[in-house]
Amino acid sequence: MTPLKRCLILILLLGAALPVFGQSYLGFQDEFSGILQKARMSFGPFRIYPVIRIQNIGYDTNTQFGDNAIPDYTGTLASDINVYLPFRRSLMLTFRDTPEYSYYLRERDRRTFTNSYAFEAKYLLLSRFVVFGRYHRDSHWRRFSTELGWLTRDMARGYEFGLFYETARKTFLGLTGTWNKQSYEDVQTGDSVIPLAQTLNRIEKSGAFEFYYQIFNDGFFFTKLGVTDYRFEHAEAAGRDARSYEADAGIRFPLLGIIRGTLSLGYKKFVPRAAGTQSFSGIVGNTSLDIRLGRFSVRLGYDRNTVFSYFTDDTYLQNGYSGSISFYLSRILRLECAVNYSAMDYPRPFIVVDGLGETRSVRRLDQQLSIAPSLVLRVFRQTGVGLTYGSARWISTLPGIERSRDSLSIFLATQF
Repeated sequence: MTPLKRCLILILLLGAALPVFGQSYLGFQDEFSGILQKARMSFGPFRIYPVIRIQNIGYDTNTQFGDNAIPDYTGTLASDINVYLPFRRSLMLTFRDTPEYSYYLRERDRRTFTNSYAFEAKYLLLSRFVVFGRYHRDSHWRRFSTELGWLTRDMARGYEFGLFYETARKTFLGLTGTWNKQSYEDVQTGDSVIPLAQTLNRIEKSGAFEFYYQIFNDGFFFTKLGVTDYRFEHAEAAGRDARSYEADAGIRFPLLGIIRGTLSLGYKKFVPRAAGTQSFSGIVGNTSLDIRLGRFSVRLGYDRNTVFSYFTDDTYLQNGYSGSISFYLSRILRLECAVNYSAMDYPRPFIVVDGLGETRSVRRLDQQLSIAPSLVLRVFRQTGVGLTYGSARWISTLPGIERSRDSLSIFLATQF
């Protein structure tokens, strides 16, 4: 058995449990052809691919996932508008716009409109070299961290540049660089303010080397080596400044087929700049697989990474598992159930005071579990209307954190 085959077998055995970061590069000609096939709407030379998303139209017993449950009727309406301008199979210009409106019947101050957009240019030079640049400005109203139950606005603005060399046999290697500013909006809770901006606003700079090797039809073995620098915006958070080094490897399965997604593993070394802040070395990343077997469809996911904490100057380690199974009762009716589990492990103990005024040290481990059975009815081609019940629980070894939320909602499924 060759060393390459041994490496691939090792990845297949470990990849379902061990993850990696983004592995999103597509060959220029494959991406160009995919745009022509997917974006069938046209306006002059422009190709347009719009998607409407309707989510969470229903009732939620705890919209903020907090200690004091705030029930409300909610709904989210969004659209993904992708506009492409392909030119002579050597130039691709892309514009993406994602407007989104979140509605709350009673909590009117939470009614929010956000919009995200991005521009990208990709050019094929001398039939082998691909140069690309991208600008994005994203704005979301969401629960951006499993550590925080509050809904708030988070914003990201940044650039990405890259140079890739592509061979005739679909082997790709290249260099990429990114600059990103991550910002958060403070949360108002009664008479107090939670200063997310002062604590978490930061600039991230990264560079990486990427390599892709085609091992079967539209399937790739990949590896990535990268470094990221984190600099926090406010002087009060300067102790959080850090740098991380990452090495990834894995297999990306075809975009179409019985198995789709990414099977991968990776290693990360997180080094804080401030003395006394907790460092991290170990397996990190994310894996996602979609398997279709007859009337059954199975989705599996695993996410493991360090996350900047709001409550401490350290990062915490997050392990997330997700899975869902779908059964097609008929050509127009699908029954499914999704389960998500997340564990947040803090490196340092917390000091708590009990009812007698005595202090003790507690190792904090938070756990969140959600279960969501759904019934989806196909209404047009690959579009369906679904009804789902969601139940989520949050417990912690830290006293006073035991929360729950339940919801019943209608959603629009864009893939049946």
